[in-house]
Amino acid sequence: MSRPAVTKFAFRLFDRPLHPELFPAAATERIERPLYTATLSLGEDGHRIEVRTGGRTLTELLAPADYVLPAGGRRVGRGVRGAGLEDLTFDDDRGPAVRYQAGHQAETPAAGVFDHITAELLADAAATVALGDGEERAPLKRSDIPGQTARPGALACRFTSGGRLAGDSVGLMRVEAAADSLLIHAAHTFADTRTVVRTQSLWEWIEP
Repeated sequence: MSRPAVTKFAFRLFDRPLHPELFPAAATERIERPLYTATLSLGEDGHRIEVRTGGRTLTELLAPADYVLPAGGRRVGRGVRGAGLEDLTFDDDRGPAVRYQAGHQAETPAAGVFDHITAELLADAAATVALGDGEERAPLKRSDIPGQTARPGALACRFTSGGRLAGDSVGLMRVEAAADSLLIHAAHTFADTRTVVRTQSLWEWIEP
């Protein structure tokens, strides 16, 4: 798999579902709690997070800006250059009140720093995770597998780059799911331009 150029990416949020076929996924993960169901998808074109709560579906998409998507329901849409912050509250009769906060940042570190970040992400994607309750999870799938649901609450993918000497790019998502909140950290590297894009998305359900 080959990752598109970071300059073509956009960060978007839709107050509606998007058909899964619109985002080709290499790895997926589903999380269910009484208040919500979340589906995470990771692919060469970025990531997709769908959160269903009551009669509402919120869909976060980090993907190329030229994706052909429905016109209705878009609440956030911006490129990923630099940094951006989002803070929206959804409170109507379609479901329980939920606050969405998200931040995204793109940086282009020096070559040595970029290589170090990539190595850290690959190590993270291969590590065995010991949960706070003492339960030991199986190791993540080796990152040379193009895409895997790595372990409960984590996704990892590795992508080839367009430049022969650029090295590989990495995508990694980590999840912290509580009864009334969902926190997702994602990191994407783009080896061709030595760019790192990080996002953090928080859904919090508000007491009535």
